[in-house]
Amino acid sequence: MFDLALFQHAIAACQLPHGKHPTIQDALAFQWAGQCQVWQKQNATLPALPVAGGALWLSVADGVSASPHAALASRSLLHTLHHRADLLPGSASALPALVRAAVSAWQSRYLRPATQGASTTLASLMIQNGQACAVNCGDSRIWRLRPNATGGMAWQQLSRDHTIWQHMLDEGEVSPEQHGASASIYQGLLHCLTLGSDQGDEPDLLDNPADDDTPPPTPENWLHIWHGQVQAGDVFILATDGLHDSLGDEHLPLLWQRQTSLDANVQALKAAYLQAGASDDCSVVVVRVQNCRV
Repeated sequence: MFDLALFQHAIAACQLPHGKHPTIQDALAFQWAGQCQVWQKQNATLPALPVAGGALWLSVADGVSASPHAALASRSLLHTLHHRADLLPGSASALPALVRAAVSAWQSRYLRPATQGASTTLASLMIQNGQACAVNCGDSRIWRLRPNATGGMAWQQLSRDHTIWQHMLDEGEVSPEQHGASASIYQGLLHCLTLGSDQGDEPDLLDNPADDDTPPPTPENWLHIWHGQVQAGDVFILATDGLHDSLGDEHLPLLWQRQTSLDANVQALKAAYLQAGASDDCSVVVVRVQNCRV
């Protein structure tokens, strides 16, 4: 049993050149038995919704604005990935294979001379019978929030940013303390999904930690994979970079209150994003695990 809430919001008009109207380039998807929706909406919210059963599949994608047909890239990828409402495998561990197959089908279905180079990020989470698998390509993120002994929530980022900045951190070329205005020039993507590019030649990166303290490996691939167990009370957040780039890694955990309702917490994220200026499209999907029984 789960509770699901989400919001989607386009970049603020004041962030765009004069005369240009906001057109969202993000997409999100949510799927469970008999239910599947893909959203690409300028400004929409889904209040907390109970989801029965033990299986849930969620995704966000961010069309790369510098590429052609960015909105089509994110939307078409999620339509290809979540193409059947009745298709939920028996194990969450099937997610990486589903993503690889979907990327191949996406290339075949949507690659045309006009769409070549269209690019998008992807973050996808599947929960099935107490097990979870999270995958990502690009800088869209997935976090797990788990109740801790102090009455708060311990945040763990399950995804890995495929950015130049993250690569520099992994190589020890910079420290987290150096992140600031000067670091923004290193936020370019090392990996994303691109029509006309063959991701099949690049290896996956499997992060299968023995415990939460295992250091993450260096991201030198196009698909990062995480496997883990789900506990009652866990919260998972999927977001495009409009959220974390606007609010920062230090500020985000301060916005989530363990004793507050799911709706109130999601609205707090949205309000903070808007107050920060809505400098990019933002898609956020949040699920809270009520119990892990089928």
